Amino acid sequence: MGPFIANVLAGVVATAVFLLLTSAIQRMRVSLLVKSLYRVVFGEGIFYYSSRAKSFKDLGSVGNFVSSADSTLTYVGYWLASLEHSDLERELKALARRNVRVKLYLLDPRSPLLPYFGKLFSLSEDAMAEKIEASLTHLARMKHSLPDQYRENVTIRVHNSPINASIFVFDQGSKKSKIMIDHKLHTNPRSDSYGLVLYYSESALFKRVLATYGRAIQDSTLVEDSILEDDSTPDEDSPETALPLSPEKQESSEQS
Repeated sequence: MGPFIANVLAGVVATAVFLLLTSAIQRMRVSLLVKSLYRVVFGEGIFYYSSRAKSFKDLGSVGNFVSSADSTLTYVGYWLASLEHSDLERELKALARRNVRVKLYLLDPRSPLLPYFGKLFSLSEDAMAEKIEASLTHLARMKHSLPDQYRENVTIRVHNSPINASIFVFDQGSKKSKIMIDHKLHTNPRSDSYGLVLYYSESALFKRVLATYGRAIQDSTLVEDSILEDDSTPDEDSPETALPLSPEKQESSEQS
């Protein structure tokens, strides 16, 4: 038996032992473990993190993670709490200066869903509204701090959709696209949230996530730049295009 064949056989045996041991430790059928590994490597491209601390360890800070966007970055969520204690603002401004389109969709502070979301986060309705308004003001100031030629790269809108997770979508419409989905557990602190990073694929899951959050975007309302000066009513006549279901649909919408 030649050394090449011996090395191949040794690799096969080592892989089989690894799968059997992992299956026993995780109490998971070998077939299910193999399917999971296949999906990560060849199929849907899913990365899972079990807590906020784990995501920081594996992906870096939120600001560091979003800095990888090349053309667009879209956030759909609640009040973008990472603004409070992170490098996120600095990285969002850096993206805008690189002419990356930054689109931010926060929950409307006047939304009839505030009581529901207040229970989700163990906050009163007033406390939820205050957090959202503080983030909107923070983002408006961030946008105004940019040089004139880069301000149009930042869009701030509010939505009224009953989402169950916040997401970041990177480089929508390209094959480099990825989605970070951060799930919040009812009444648990945000540090206990867990999530997935989906890398671009033609999978039904990838398209379904874009379609679902695209509906929240379609129903969103523009936040006026005058938010710092008064309580102007947002312009509901400003249309917004939903997240695309595929690169092909993105290209067709840009041509229309």
